[in-house]
Amino acid sequence: MDKNKYLDLDGNDDFGFTFGEETDLTPITNEVDDLKQRLQAVRKIYLPLLENLAKNDEQPIIKWPNRGPVLKKHMDKLKKLTDV
Repeated sequence: MDKNKYLDLDGNDDFGFTFGEETDLTPITNEVDDLKQRLQAVRKIYLPLLENLAKNDEQPIIKWPNRGPVLKKHMDKLKKLTDV
């Protein structure tokens, strides 16, 4: 069997890409930086909650009066941060 019949021998070896400058990465870099800041904000919101819940892990009951408004505020922050 002739292996050459499966090769593209017409001389067209252009894959369709070109090389660019590093300045072309600026929009991507900005987006990555924004996502990093959002992730850090999510961490600042939820890490204290989890740390406080872990403090008294032997207690079967958690007293958290008026938690509705606090939770709503944090849920709104999370929605805003994760709205991409």
